[in-house]
Amino acid sequence: PRYFLTVIADDISPSDRVNHKPPGTPNTAFVVVQVDVTDKNDNPMTFKQQRYNHTVAETASIGTVIFSVT
Repeated sequence: PRYFLTVIADDISPSDRVNHKPPGTPNTAFVVVQVDVTDKNDNPMTFKQQRYNHTVAETASIGTVIFSVT
């Protein structure tokens, strides 16, 4: 199966950027990530939740595991 994840990043603080719209809101960016899952046992994929939200520290190292579904 194929899944599409929307990853949203924002810095929580009001933006200081000139002409930022709407004014006073955080800088935000997003990307859609495609995940193709290889099936090992012919059972359909199941998840406990429909949506998962996680926070990553600004100081997290490259390669840090943020979230895992097993």
